[in-house]
Amino acid sequence: MLTIVTVLGSGSRAWAQGPGNGVAAQIAALQAQVSTLSSQVTALQNAIGAANVWQNASDDSASVVVPKNDAAVSPDISTWNVVTLGSLSLPAGSYLLEAKSSIQNTERESLIFCKLVRAGDPTTEIDVSFDYTANTSVPTIVKVLGVATLPSADTVSFQCAAGGDPSDPRNAYSFGAKLVAIQASLQ
Repeated sequence: MLTIVTVLGSGSRAWAQGPGNGVAAQIAALQAQVSTLSSQVTALQNAIGAANVWQNASDDSASVVVPKNDAAVSPDISTWNVVTLGSLSLPAGSYLLEAKSSIQNTERESLIFCKLVRAGDPTTEIDVSFDYTANTSVPTIVKVLGVATLPSADTVSFQCAAGGDPSDPRNAYSFGAKLVAIQASLQ
């Protein structure tokens, strides 16, 4: 009789080849284990369920002018003029929100300010992000990540503004803005 021993983790398993314990029997036993594991994976996937995901449609090649605000005149950024780069209408629930945009200020180095807000409470930011463009020829990628619970259906928006002299004709631009919402669900 030929015995093959395979070490698996900290244990071992021996298969004896001989009458009634041939390769065909071993394959059948392995196929049964694979079938059981597949059923368990399917059961876990069904228990977790699919995640509901929303994403705004954006044209990556289009640019959007980002309004410039004079920080010397208006140091409180909550009063700055902003542009909405993306919005999502969402049903009531809890969400992980992620937004990003490449922003380039052709005027000079400046502060970039972006936020996530909801229409039902526009004065309360879900989250904010600041960045500083140090080079006018290279865009800055600004990301905002937040969590929100909407008590009723609402619209979440991704808004940005730039620091700079509003009278200067050179603008700040946003490229490839995206807003994604992933709904959390209780199991």
